[in-house]
Amino acid sequence: MSVHVSPQAETATLTDLLTAVFAGLEAELLALVEAGDRLDSFNAGSMILRLDHALLFAETCPVLRAILASTLVTARRQFDGHIAQRIQVSIGTDDIRHTDILA
Repeated sequence: MSVHVSPQAETATLTDLLTAVFAGLEAELLALVEAGDRLDSFNAGSMILRLDHALLFAETCPVLRAILASTLVTARRQFDGHIAQRIQVSIGTDDIRHTDILA
């Protein structure tokens, strides 16, 4: 006896399964980005490149893409903050804000 399952139900089940499998991945990736940033602020630049590359090859898994994209945004924000701080130090002023770098 076979049970016919609709494609939508299969997709929903697969998405739920992938979400459960990747549940801890985002926290681990964010911890890795934080640890790299504590070691050397320029590590975030390297992590941005690696996460971009991983995103390109994760196109068939929306759950993994969402996790990688979220981690990528965090790494970019940290790197932007580091660059803004370096600019402040080199100019010798506190007038530059993080949002000015992104504009």
